[in-house]
Amino acid sequence: MSVIKILLVEDEKDIQLIVKIVLEKSGDFAIETFDDGISALEHLSAERDRYDLAVVNFRLPGMHGLEFIRKMQAIPAYADLPAILISAALFERDLNGYEDIDVLGLISKPFDVKGLPRQVMDLYRRRDG
Repeated sequence: MSVIKILLVEDEKDIQLIVKIVLEKSGDFAIETFDDGISALEHLSAERDRYDLAVVNFRLPGMHGLEFIRKMQAIPAYADLPAILISAALFERDLNGYEDIDVLGLISKPFDVKGLPRQVMDLYRRRDG
């Protein structure tokens, strides 16, 4: 299996760094990071980098994670890009109005650092099933 290229959108620098280090150290993932949804969307609109997966914090400045995923998937080249949400607090009411957005799953903060690569891989494998 080839390395899975991940677009990571996370505004908390410490979480961003931990996720990047832990996932890349596993040897299964390559990570490109963005601090917010706006800069990530600008990059996606300007570049044609291929990603296999987006990992997105739910509570981002300026635009929350579900809105980012909706806008990302509106870009034709990324319409089928699967996504995983990361959140410390996600409530049912937060999902109102976003029923059309398909995410592979949710990783809750705080997460198990040692188990993170397996958790991401398990969710990623759901994309075909």
